[in-house]
Amino acid sequence: MEEIITKIDSLAKQMNERFETVDKRLDKMDGHLGKMGERFDAVETRLGNLEQGQAAIRKDIKNSDDIFQLFELKTDHNFKKVMAIQSDLKAELASLRTRLFLEEGSREHADTVGWDTQDKKWRALDKRLHAVEAHLGLG
Repeated sequence: MEEIITKIDSLAKQMNERFETVDKRLDKMDGHLGKMGERFDAVETRLGNLEQGQAAIRKDIKNSDDIFQLFELKTDHNFKKVMAIQSDLKAELASLRTRLFLEEGSREHADTVGWDTQDKKWRALDKRLHAVEAHLGLG
C-alpha cells in the first residue's frame, strides 16, 4: 500500500509540476494578450484618428464643391452680364455707324458746297486780276 501512496504522491508531484508549467504558459499568454490589447487600443486610436481625418477631408471636399458651384454661378451670371453689355455695345455701334454715315454725307455736301463757293470766288478774283493786269499793261 505504501507503494501505491508513493506512486500517488509522485503522480501528484508530477501533476503539480505540470500545472505550474501550464500556469507559467498561461501567465505568458496573459502577457501576450495584454500586449495585444495595447496594440488593439493603439490601432483603435489610429482608426479614430483616420476617421477624424476622413471627416475633415469630407468637409473640405464639400466646402470645395460649394466654392466651385458658387464660382460657377457667379461666372455664369457675369458672363450673361457681359453678353448683355456686348449686345448693348453692338446696338450703340450700329447707331454710331448710322450717325457717321449721315455725318459723312453731310460733310461731303458741305465740302462740295464750300469748294464750289471757293472756286467761284477764286475765279472772280482771277478775272479781276486779269482786268487789273490788262489795265496796267502787265499781262
